[in-house]
This record gives sequence, C-alpha cells and structure tokens, in this order.
Amino acid sequence: RFVILKGAMVRLHRALAQAVKWRLIARNPCDAAEAPRVEDPELTTWTAGEARAFLAGTAEHEHAALWRLALVTGMRKGELLALRWADVDLDRRTLAVLAYLRADAGPGFRATT
Repeated sequence: RFVILKGAMVRLHRALAQAVKWRLIARNPCDAAEAPRVEDPELTTWTAGEARAFLAGTAEHEHAALWRLALVTGMRKGELLALRWADVDLDRRTLAVLAYLRADAGPGFRATT
C-alpha cells in the first residue's frame, strides 16, 4: 500500500540525510526519488436491497450476528474480530471499538489496542 511505501521512503530519506550531515555520502539520493503513483481500487458498495438480501440469506448462519453488526456499523474485519463482551454495554445499547485484530508476520493473529 502507498501509506506503507511512503513511510518507508520517509525513514530512508531521514537516514540518508543524517549520512549527508555526517559526511558519509555527498548527497541524499532520495532527493531525486519520486514515490510511485498507486491507484486506489474502485470501491463498490451494496445497495440497501442487496444488504437486506444478504442478511436474509445468511440469517441461519452461525455468524449471522457478525454480518449484521458489520453492515450496521461499518466496522472493519479486524475490529469485529477483536470485540469482547467487555466492549458491549447492553443497557446503554453501545459497543466500544477498543482494539483490532491484525495478522502478524508469523502464524496467527494479535489484538492491538
């Protein structure tokens, strides 16, 4: 993704700028570099009818409540999967998104707050 690439370019530019200050190199080669253009993928969203049809078709699925919560709140997959009962207040009818689940470099997932 562009954000990750841009962050890496910024860190590299800073490191090489320090090398210029220390006179390890004459100029920063990143000064001439341009970040590649990355096209954002075109997003498609469901119509209200498509969402209703999906919910009706998955009503008996074991994760039906998760699908409904995703559609109603717009929460991301990692946010949905990191939810705990402690994040839900049934009396106030609220839930707090306090963490998200992310894939680590190794096997498995890790909750991040």
